[in-house]
Amino acid sequence: MTTLNGQVIANGQGIRFGQVLVYKSDLKEANLVGQTTTNANGSFEFNLDNFSEDDLFYIVASESNAEDSEVILINAIGSVNPNSDSQNVTINERTTIASTYALAQFIGDDGTIFGPSPGLDNAFSIVPNIANIETGEAGVIIANEDNEEALLIFNTLVNTLSASIATQQNRNTLFDITTLPNGDRPESTFEALFNLAEELNQTLSEANARSFFRLAESASNPLPMLEEFRTTLPIPLHYTEGGMYAVGRMAFDSQGNAWIANNWDYQSFLNGEGDRIPASQITVLNPAGEPILGSPIVDSPIPDTSLVNGVGYGVAVGVDDKAWFANYGNGSIVRFTPDFENNTANLDLWSSVGIQENDNPQGIAIDQEGNLWIPNSGGFADLDDLGSVTVYPQGNPSQAVTFTDNDVIGKPFNITIDNEGLAWVTNDQAGNSSVTVLDYEDGEIKLIENIPTNAPTTSPPFPHTFGTPRTLAFDTDGNAWVTNWTTSSLTFIDKETKETQEFPLGLENFGLWGLSVDSGNQVWAGGFDNFSLVLLNQENSRNSTVFESEALQHITAVQVDPSGNVWLANNWTRESSVSDPENIVGGDGVVQFVGLADPVEPPLIGTPIDPADKPENLLTTTFNRFQNSDRPGTYLYANETESEVIRRDFTNFVEEGFAFKASSTENDTLIRLNRFQNTDVPGTYLYANETESISIRQNNPNFVEEGIAFYAYDADADMATDFYRFQNTQQPGTYLYVTETEKNNILENFPQFTLEGVAFEALT
Repeated sequence: MTTLNGQVIANGQGIRFGQVLVYKSDLKEANLVGQTTTNANGSFEFNLDNFSEDDLFYIVASESNAEDSEVILINAIGSVNPNSDSQNVTINERTTIASTYALAQFIGDDGTIFGPSPGLDNAFSIVPNIANIETGEAGVIIANEDNEEALLIFNTLVNTLSASIATQQNRNTLFDITTLPNGDRPESTFEALFNLAEELNQTLSEANARSFFRLAESASNPLPMLEEFRTTLPIPLHYTEGGMYAVGRMAFDSQGNAWIANNWDYQSFLNGEGDRIPASQITVLNPAGEPILGSPIVDSPIPDTSLVNGVGYGVAVGVDDKAWFANYGNGSIVRFTPDFENNTANLDLWSSVGIQENDNPQGIAIDQEGNLWIPNSGGFADLDDLGSVTVYPQGNPSQAVTFTDNDVIGKPFNITIDNEGLAWVTNDQAGNSSVTVLDYEDGEIKLIENIPTNAPTTSPPFPHTFGTPRTLAFDTDGNAWVTNWTTSSLTFIDKETKETQEFPLGLENFGLWGLSVDSGNQVWAGGFDNFSLVLLNQENSRNSTVFESEALQHITAVQVDPSGNVWLANNWTRESSVSDPENIVGGDGVVQFVGLADPVEPPLIGTPIDPADKPENLLTTTFNRFQNSDRPGTYLYANETESEVIRRDFTNFVEEGFAFKASSTENDTLIRLNRFQNTDVPGTYLYANETESISIRQNNPNFVEEGIAFYAYDADADMATDFYRFQNTQQPGTYLYVTETEKNNILENFPQFTLEGVAFEALT
C-alpha cells in the first residue's frame, strides 16, 4: 500500500472540504479507484492498494461534487512506486495546465483520461517537464535556461486560471473565451482548458486572446508572464541535451523514442574546431526529451574512425525498430539496433554499395517489406551533379539496385512510402521539379508515374505546382502533400488521379521544408526561414495558423509522435543565413509542441494511423466458434459472456475454440455486423453488415435480427485478417466464416460450401 499525501490549492488557498477523485487510466477507459475529501487546509490522504508500477493514475479535485463544481483541477501523476510507503502530491493551476496540455489527445468527451500505449504513457511522462507533480511548482524542463519563453507562456496560462478561480465573473469570461465554434460552452475550469488545449488547437481569436490576457493580468499574485497577448498559446519545450547539433531530421520508433540525425559534429563545436565538420554522433531522446541509449552515440569498430558521417535528412525506423541513417558526408549508410536493457545501441551494418561519396543521400525510407530506399541527391552545391535512387532489398546492400533516369529524377531529396509499398520521390531540382512514383519488384526499380511541375524552366520565383519540393507526407486517405521550398506553398496530389492543387500560404521567404500529416488529417509544415510551425487551413490556405516561438530556429524536420506532440528540428541558428554561408552555425536541439496534434502510430510507414485505431487496440473482444451438433456444418460466434451461457445451457453447441477478435464498441473506422437467426433452420446464424442488413430486413422475413454482433474492419480495409463467408448448400441459409488457410481447405475438400467472398476483417 502507498499513501498519497496531497494538497489541493487554488488561487493560493487550500480548497476546504473539497472532493478528491483518484482514477487509473487504461486503454479503453478510466476507472475510479476511490475518493476522499480535503480537510480545512486543503490536505488529504489516499491509500493506493493492489497496483503495479505500470499503472497510470490521475487525480481530479473540485470545490464540491465534481459533477456540480465549476472549479475543477487535476494532476496526472502517472506511475507510483508500489514499494514506497508514501508519495507527496499537489493539485493546483500548474499541474492542471501541465496535465491538460500533455494529455490533451487522451481526454474523452466525459473528461476521463485513457488511451493506448505507448502514447498515453509517454504523455504522462511529459507532465513533470511542465509542472512538478509533488510540489506544484514549475517543472524541471520548463524552468531551465533553454525554456524561458515557454515558462512565460505557462505562467500566462497559470495566471488566467488563477484569476478565473477567484471570481464567478472571471470564470464566465474564461468559459466565454473557450466556447467552441459549435456553441458548446465549458462548465468547469478543467473543461475550459481542455477546449483550449485540444478543441481549439491552442489558438484563440484576437478578441478572445486579448480577453484571456487581461484575465492573466488580473491575477491576485501574478507570475512573470508574456508582455503582450498572443493568439496562439502552445507550450514549446526546448530539448538540448544528448549531443544534438544542427539537427536534420528525426524518426520515432514503436515506443515513441526520437532517433535524431545531426548534421554537424557536436564535440568539434565544443572544442572550437569548427562549426561544419560532419557529425560523428546520433542522438536518441525518450518521449520526455531525455537522452537514452548512451546518447550521443559515437560507435565504430575502427579506432579513431566514426561510421556516422554528417547525416543530413536521412533517418528512418523500420517495423523492427532498427534505425537507419544516411551519411550525407560520405555517401554511406549506417544502422543501429537499440538494446534498451543495457542502455546502448549497436551499430550492426554499414555500407556504401550503390552510392558514392558525392551522391549525398538525403531523406531515406523503409517500406513494408524492409526494403531501404535511398535518394542520392547529388548535393545542394553542384546543380549539374544529378542524382539517382538506390534500393537495398530487405536492407541488403549486396543486392543493391539503382534507378538512374535524369529526365525523370534530377535531384531526389525525400522518399515516402505509401500503403501499397510504392515510393514517392520529391525531385528538388530548380526548373524541373516533380514527384516521381517508383516500385521495387523482382530485383528492379520500375517507374510508375512522374508528376511534373507546371512551371517554365526559368529561375525562381515563378508560379507553379512544385517549387523545389522538399518533403512529402500522406494523409489518412493516401493522398500526398508536398512542401515547396521556393514558393512557400504546399501541393496536394490526389491519390487516384494524381491531379495537383497548390495551397499558397501568402508568406514571403518562408522556405517550407519539414512536413507531417497527423491522424486527424491536419497538415503541419515547418518554415525554415520564418522560424515557425504552420497548421494549414485547407479551406483558406492564406489564413493558416502560424505558431512562432523563440525556441524555434531554422526548421527542417516536422514530426508528430504517438502522444500528439509536434517535434521540430533546429538546423541552423536564427542568425545564420544562406546569403552568408561562411558564418552558418548549427541549430540548438529540438522543440516539442506539447499535445498540439492528433497522435500518429510509429514507426510511420504509409498513411498516418491514430494509435487508438490500431487493430490490436480496437479489436479487443474475443469471439469463440461453436458448431451446432444438431445441424452439423452450422456455426455460432459468441463473445466470452455469451460463451459462458452457451457452455452452461446449450450443450448442443460444441465449442471449437477461439475464432477472432473484434470490437464490442462502435468506432468510425469499423463496420457494424448484425446477427440474424434463420427461423427456417433454427440455431443457425448469419452475420451481415448494415447495407446487407437493410436488404435482409426488407426481403428475408425468415431471418430474425438479434442485434449488433460486433464491429470489425470492412472487407477491403487491409488492416487485419480477412474472414471469408461460405454458405452451406446442404443447409441453405447457413453460414461459416473462416480465414485464408481454412478457406483453402474447404475449397479443396468440402464442395457443399460455396464461397461468397470476404465478409469482414478481424484479428486472429
